[in-house]
Amino acid sequence: MSESLPRSLDVVISLSKASTEIATDMTLMCILTPKATFQEADRVKYYTTFAAFALDYPSNTSIYYAGKAFFERTPHPEKLAVGLIASADIAGVVTSGAITIGDLTSITDGSLKIYLGDAETVITLSDLDFHLCEDLADVAAVIAAAATFPAGATCVASATGVVISTGTNVGDDAIVSYAWFASGQTGTDVSALLGLTALAGATLSQGHTAVELADEAEIVRQASVDAGYPIYGWALDKVWRDTADQKSFADYVNALESSFCILTTNLATAYSSVDTANIGYYCHNLNLDAVGVFYHDNAQYYPDVSYIALMLAVDYAATNSAITAKFKSMTGISPVAITSTQLLILAGRRINTYTLIGNNSETIRDGVQSSDDYFSDDTVNLDNFVEELQVEVFNVFLRNKKVPYTPAGQLLIVSACQLICQRYVTNGVFADRPVTDTTNESGVSVLPAFEIVPMGIETATSSDRASRIAPPVQITAYLAGAIHKVTVNVDVIP
Repeated sequence: MSESLPRSLDVVISLSKASTEIATDMTLMCILTPKATFQEADRVKYYTTFAAFALDYPSNTSIYYAGKAFFERTPHPEKLAVGLIASADIAGVVTSGAITIGDLTSITDGSLKIYLGDAETVITLSDLDFHLCEDLADVAAVIAAAATFPAGATCVASATGVVISTGTNVGDDAIVSYAWFASGQTGTDVSALLGLTALAGATLSQGHTAVELADEAEIVRQASVDAGYPIYGWALDKVWRDTADQKSFADYVNALESSFCILTTNLATAYSSVDTANIGYYCHNLNLDAVGVFYHDNAQYYPDVSYIALMLAVDYAATNSAITAKFKSMTGISPVAITSTQLLILAGRRINTYTLIGNNSETIRDGVQSSDDYFSDDTVNLDNFVEELQVEVFNVFLRNKKVPYTPAGQLLIVSACQLICQRYVTNGVFADRPVTDTTNESGVSVLPAFEIVPMGIETATSSDRASRIAPPVQITAYLAGAIHKVTVNVDVIP
């Protein structure tokens, strides 16, 4: 019997999945500090446990209680970022890949080329003699002792290799590179054996000239985006509380496309009815919606971090998951000693605080942003809604061969909008709205939680149709909101 040949000789099937966009994770908070313990030019590091955080920031460091506030919040987002703000110019650094001592001990004429602090000058390190090296510290010492090793530069051992720094040569001109071995160069090529090539696992951190806090924050933000972790929530090391830098940072965060920030003040001027210098007054006066302010009378605590962790831990895919910040407790943070009069002044200035209410209840008050128009949950909820809505509509274009310029094509977009709007009804952000209706026998009508009305295709201008711009889709949605106060009237009848 003849062997049957495969159909793929004539019919080739190529299978691919349609591209799908996913929503940006909006649960990452970053604490900015000038005292990060990791390599300066790395700019950002992520932590998933308090144990790991406390190894880098023990109890005598300025942000120890920030990490404590984050990880003691239950639930809290998966990870916490720490971003380094350069308070002084930074040196360029080359961190080697792993070095095996045994690969070097037979070499007495090692050689390589590298840039170390000057983009105009190639440094040639030669006559590197490793035959007496017993550990990585010895290897680092040989490199640093080279006759052409730049003055002011350093080379020290790491756990697995060496770290070469431009040392006293700092700022944007402190350029570093991978090592290489040039054609015709004398000696034994040790560029890879020392882990100083890209293939050998070396990493580069270029020098940096320190700039203002807001500009430094943008460098951290971009570094985290490049690492695949966009930052949404922002908090500051307590060293910046009640400073001019804190105010400029508030302006920076509020100008971002999507962000949530809480800033802490420890000054009693927060509840002064005449003060105009406090950060609370500043942010309220500018009506900042992405920024909120928190007053606490103990500088050790980070109520801002606990607050942000609370708001960023919401699971918008779950039923009735939306929350309000008011009435929530803060583990490990003591309530503020404050009078009712002072509390009213704080409320008027849209400044949050943490108080003891009644006999033993500790609660956040009042869960607001500096803008008169936004509670904190509104800001976070709507940022997440906009992100999910945008992604779902964009996926209509990715998943279909084309979206026709017809009512049927428009319906695909409307369906995407409906999916996300309904999700935000399910999670409790949107809700039906009862309204007074004198035409109704009951005197009440109920407006649906959302209404989606696409402008008819027939209304499109010739220019828009030629440019393939669809008529807009109008969504009207009603926030469920939250009850924060109530008056109960009691009539006692004898």
